[in-house]
Amino acid sequence: MHDKARKILGAIDVLLIVMALAIALGFGFADPMPLITFVLFFAALASIIIFWRYKIPIVIVAVGVLLALKILTVETFIEYAHINVIAFLIGMMVVVAFLEDRGFFDALLGIMVSKFQKSARLLFVAMLALSALFAALLGEVSSTLFMCAIALKLAKKYELRPLPFVISVVFATNVGSAFTLLGNPVGVLIAFEGNLTFSDFLVWALPTGLIVLAATIALCLRLFRKDIAALDEGMKKERAASPADEGAYVQLLRHGGMRLPVAIFVGTIVGLVVYRPLEDIMGIERNTLLLAIPLIAAAVSLIAGKSASAEVIEKRVEWPTLLFFIFFFGIAGALQYAGVTAAIAGKIQGLSGGNTALAIAVVIVIAGISSAFMDNVLAVATFAPIVQGLGANAFPLWWALLFGACFMGNLTIIGSSANIIAIGLYEKGTGKSVSFYEWLKYGAVVATVQLLIALALTVVLHVYAFPA
Repeated sequence: MHDKARKILGAIDVLLIVMALAIALGFGFADPMPLITFVLFFAALASIIIFWRYKIPIVIVAVGVLLALKILTVETFIEYAHINVIAFLIGMMVVVAFLEDRGFFDALLGIMVSKFQKSARLLFVAMLALSALFAALLGEVSSTLFMCAIALKLAKKYELRPLPFVISVVFATNVGSAFTLLGNPVGVLIAFEGNLTFSDFLVWALPTGLIVLAATIALCLRLFRKDIAALDEGMKKERAASPADEGAYVQLLRHGGMRLPVAIFVGTIVGLVVYRPLEDIMGIERNTLLLAIPLIAAAVSLIAGKSASAEVIEKRVEWPTLLFFIFFFGIAGALQYAGVTAAIAGKIQGLSGGNTALAIAVVIVIAGISSAFMDNVLAVATFAPIVQGLGANAFPLWWALLFGACFMGNLTIIGSSANIIAIGLYEKGTGKSVSFYEWLKYGAVVATVQLLIALALTVVLHVYAFPA
């Protein structure tokens, strides 16, 4: 990191800690523990921003301090670590490794390139649209794992900078995760708390999401135009040497050796789409099959894979990323455990009064900023009871909460699970690291535009077009 950038981020670090103290003191905590927790969280967060390379030791130290001060207990740390999410990620990473080893992504990339071989822009748009679709149907984590593998393959094939393609895929994935209640744990939580149906998401979230996706694609085409031009040049050279044959890649997928990879890929997708009604039919606990499906697919992949199981688990699972998740979730959970999040939520509850448009703005901005710097599930869990308490006036605020949590996840490198997983894959695949600022310079532009569009559309739809 350049000295100038380090000084700027150092100033931000100090500012964040000062703001944390000022805000915390404003809440007037009788117990010092919430104040200490609040300051520790912001100090850890600011340190992660400046010293991203040392993010894992930072979060480990932070959790250790919280445990030593009895702000967290071992039981609550395990609860907030989201072990179910970690197990899901492990299963999906094993599946992706198997598909990659069998050449599945090479064939899929070949089909995409041959389909859009005359235009790199069309190929780029198709990748982002597919990322959003996968996120809506499979969830943001699965979409990130699948589409980042393709993005990295594409960059390697044409000797391009991989980061622009990885970041663009993540931007589209986070947008697509708001299309349906399957796309993000945030959507599931909002659906339960707000008594919203799958159809509600299609009516109220999907149209706004599609407009935001179109704007996102347009922005990425502009931001990364040089990289797309380089891709176009590489595709022209390849086309001149030997035009891509889509049929050949389709036949490759139909080859006997590809039957199992295709079956695992399709089976995993179908399973993740229909797991909820299957759980209802089988009468089992919610999200049981959501975890079971990737674990079963991973087991089959390990048995059928060419590499030894131990080697796949050791080398192909992103353990540093998962370790960071576990401890960062624990830090964010400490805020909720210490009562900090409830105090913050109570303070902002009276800001909007009875003005629906202002209430939408307050929820979407505050929830969005919170989600950009902590686990968005915890942020939504904090605001959901407040929105629920507004009764008949709450309906538009659920969508404000959804859009703020999903779209502002694009702001920072730690804004969503998709971001952290993608950067882990990028760093493992390229051997290069990505700084917090390097992500922020693109994320700030994209997330701000996304948030403003979502805010405007939510106000227009719920205040003027279809007022409650």
